[in-house]
Amino acid sequence: MRIGICACQFYQRVPEAAWSAVAAACRQSGRDYEIIPDLCYLAAKAPAALQRFTVLLACQVRAAQALAALGSTAIKCYDLRTVPVPQLLQELGLECPAGGPEQISCEPLPQDWVPWFPVLDLERCVHCGKCADFCLFGVYTRENGKVKVSAPANCKTDCPACARMCPQNAIIFPKSPEPRLNGSLPDACPPSQNEKATLAELLQRRKAKMQLFREDRG
Repeated sequence: MRIGICACQFYQRVPEAAWSAVAAACRQSGRDYEIIPDLCYLAAKAPAALQRFTVLLACQVRAAQALAALGSTAIKCYDLRTVPVPQLLQELGLECPAGGPEQISCEPLPQDWVPWFPVLDLERCVHCGKCADFCLFGVYTRENGKVKVSAPANCKTDCPACARMCPQNAIIFPKSPEPRLNGSLPDACPPSQNEKATLAELLQRRKAKMQLFREDRG
């Protein structure tokens, strides 16, 4: 059983004290583990690599599960942000590290791209295609009646507009600080009136941009 431990290098959503403590416990107990500098980055760049893990310790469980699905694998996930380290170690059958904190490091990632992109909660997604119709940047595609995130690098950093308009709350942005968008909330949460007004404005802007695009091509 290989344990993957996310250090969330780009947005630091996972506390260093938490992931390093679990890594130290794995090392001292001889467990097979790997520190993942950033789970979102790995899922986007090399999704098949996720298949080597049987357990993931990362951020929100729903978000981590959706990221794992990019690698076509189901992995047991734990939330390093909110679950106390002693509880995590107990569930994993690990002992608390002896001798105090141990210095653990991970390889730095290239800064050529910030891994901000959406993932789909496939238990909620009904493949209505509204996200694909809305997104101007080709992040989503439809294949055989199914919607998928096919070009995560096309997503614009810190833009979660598609998630706000999803009627099923099926779109997750793992890096978002908002609980409704990052997978923290277990239940679907409809958009507020302010969000609906913002979405209406975004849709109007999108229509205007599409009109300009057609005119430029014409």
